[in-house]
Amino acid sequence: MKLFFRILFLCLSFNLTYSQSTTCETASAMCSGQGGPYNNTNTGTAGGNQAGYGPITGCGGSGSLGNNGSLGSTPRPAWFYYTIGRTGPINLNLQQFNASNNGIDVDFALWGPFPNNNLGNICNSLSGFPGSTYTGPCNLVDASYSPTFNETIHIPNAQVGQIYLLLVTNFSGQPGTYTINQSNATAPGAGQISCDVVCGIDLGPDRLFCDASVTSLNLVANFNQAPTAVGSPVYSWYLYNGTTYVLQTTTTVNNLTVTQDGLWKVSVLRPGCSDLAEDDIEIRFDAPPVLNSATNLDAPVGVCSHTFNLTENQAALTFPALPSNYTIRYYLNEDDCLAGNNNFITNPTSFTVTTTTTIYVRVENLDNAICSDSSKFFDLVIQCNPPSCLLDLTSATPTTSQTVCLNTPIQNIAYSYGGEATAANVTGLPTGVTAAIGAGIITISGTPSQAGVFNYTVASIGCTTNLTLQGTITVTDLPNVTSVTSNTTICTGSNAVFTITGTPNATVTYSINGGASSTVILSSTGTQTVTSSNATTNQQLTVTLVSVNGCSRVVSVASTVTVTQPIVSTFNQIPNLCIGANPPALPNTSTQNYTGSWSPATINTAVAGTFTYTFTPTNGQCAAPGVVQVTIDPLEITTFNPMPELCLNSSNNVLPTQSIQGIVGTWNPSIINTSQLGTFTYTFTPAPTECAEPATMEVIVKACAIQKGISPNGDGLNDNFDLAGYNVSKMEIFNRYGTIVYSKNNYQDEWYGQSNNGNELPDGTYYYVINFTDKETITGWIYINREQ
Repeated sequence: MKLFFRILFLCLSFNLTYSQSTTCETASAMCSGQGGPYNNTNTGTAGGNQAGYGPITGCGGSGSLGNNGSLGSTPRPAWFYYTIGRTGPINLNLQQFNASNNGIDVDFALWGPFPNNNLGNICNSLSGFPGSTYTGPCNLVDASYSPTFNETIHIPNAQVGQIYLLLVTNFSGQPGTYTINQSNATAPGAGQISCDVVCGIDLGPDRLFCDASVTSLNLVANFNQAPTAVGSPVYSWYLYNGTTYVLQTTTTVNNLTVTQDGLWKVSVLRPGCSDLAEDDIEIRFDAPPVLNSATNLDAPVGVCSHTFNLTENQAALTFPALPSNYTIRYYLNEDDCLAGNNNFITNPTSFTVTTTTTIYVRVENLDNAICSDSSKFFDLVIQCNPPSCLLDLTSATPTTSQTVCLNTPIQNIAYSYGGEATAANVTGLPTGVTAAIGAGIITISGTPSQAGVFNYTVASIGCTTNLTLQGTITVTDLPNVTSVTSNTTICTGSNAVFTITGTPNATVTYSINGGASSTVILSSTGTQTVTSSNATTNQQLTVTLVSVNGCSRVVSVASTVTVTQPIVSTFNQIPNLCIGANPPALPNTSTQNYTGSWSPATINTAVAGTFTYTFTPTNGQCAAPGVVQVTIDPLEITTFNPMPELCLNSSNNVLPTQSIQGIVGTWNPSIINTSQLGTFTYTFTPAPTECAEPATMEVIVKACAIQKGISPNGDGLNDNFDLAGYNVSKMEIFNRYGTIVYSKNNYQDEWYGQSNNGNELPDGTYYYVINFTDKETITGWIYINREQ
């Protein structure tokens, strides 16, 4: 069985709220993408240990362990465990919010690493846990009791396959939710939490059948953990054709009966995860086990009682098949092995003998116990009485396991040899370290020029059975600064910011412009920033030394920030404005495209004069303030020559196009109305481009003449006595004898030579009396002439 799990972003974080476990023994498995939100545990009283376990005692010290590596209380607990899928540092961001989305205090403790997810053993092996009897090495990795809602959980050196146990507590007791997500997943060299335990699928071990009657097998695909989301997964089943996997069928159930042997694979998306989980299984019908030869296992020379791990031979015995495909038992008696009875060795990983012993191996198929290969055996070799061969360490014991910096001499290591040994040799030393042999002494010395962990071996030469001794030289590589970068150009008075990149957690010595030396510690990701505030001249940061764990390297890495003077902001001139005019907006940007603000913020046209407006650029543009002057002109008095009086119904109704001062504009009304008698006012509005005041003009329309006669013959000329527009209150017509023949109040133009009873009056001269509403009564003569 080979397990595949294609991970892009681990598991998808769905928009739903997950549950969590409130006891250590039922801790929930989690992968990076399933970071919540989780409903917090909110029963109990804030600040106490209700529904909790009491305080957790730290391991001493401070630093990354939050509040000195301890928790003052553990109220309202929730438990999780993580499996490491990729080696490297891992940072988890833990945040807790109440129902109003306000942050509330969250605390945590993290233990590990543990070799497997046996929670029964893990929960009984937690450093500082209330009531724990654990006395082993401190395994409290990180903890925090700070009052913040936003915590960072550090796993500094996670290794593939390790297990970590996390406790989250809710100090305030407010109901809400929290999330736990990896914050450095994309950082170079970062570790990764495995989603296989959460999102993986398992077909079980490979199946090899030796009974020819077995011709089919029901494959069952089980998720490693029950889905956290509702869904209907589709299972895709593939068969390997020697080059690639070929899709055979899809099912909505998790099993498939197959009759063809070969390499089968299932692919499925588990509800609650974002990426396909895959597993394959090899199926062989009519395939009894075929074993390779086993090799003997040797006890150390001179050891009379030794404990062997018999399973060390399993992989070589079954290759290329996996040992997990079979049931493998070890026997002391060949007949028992051939019979396959229960007299097998029950503790093959820890089997002690005091004499050379033959071990018989029986290998059976998982699905057919009578099908086996029991023809293999190997010896456990004991050499209790060593020959007279001498090889001893003569220098101090710690010298055999020492750690030095690259290019730093090691402490000399000395061995002596004798007895049957005629000489000795040393293998596995780092470059630069050599062994000198003379007069029965081997001296290992030198300066390593190669970094790494070197497990060297000293072996005697010439003995019947040569002896070997081993030691370890760890050569720590020198730290380094790989680069210094900066914001290359800034404005005077701004901050010069340098980023130093190099060995994580190293101490870097630097100076700015050749000044006094300073130090800074690089982060766990190998970066740190240095700021030179309010720079007025060019700034150069030079790194001269970098050190970590007692190892140092002299370097010379520099970066320069150029400091420039600000440029004065300039603007196009704003044309003169009239007093009281709608002011234009001040420009948003300068001619150099600088942005900023104005003081005053808007143009004031209420007062005439020349005014200055100051522009202050927005920070970060390396721009100096600028000004704009705006002139507000006063309004000019607008005058016109008097308009002569006009006769009623006169056609001379054109108003002047400009004032005496040459000011142009518009009139309201736009033309003179001469259809009525009286005095009328016309208003002049100067054009927007004119800085002038409005003006008015009075026009008098008067009655210049009364008709002398009418000719009511229908030709449209003088058919009526027209007094329209004269504001007549009453008009009377008399014949030459003084008798009134026609009378009309509010007269306009109704008389066409008729009498009051509508009869046509004879042609001739008639006398009129006209009363006006706005002037004195007039009298006169009018003639009727109907001739064509």
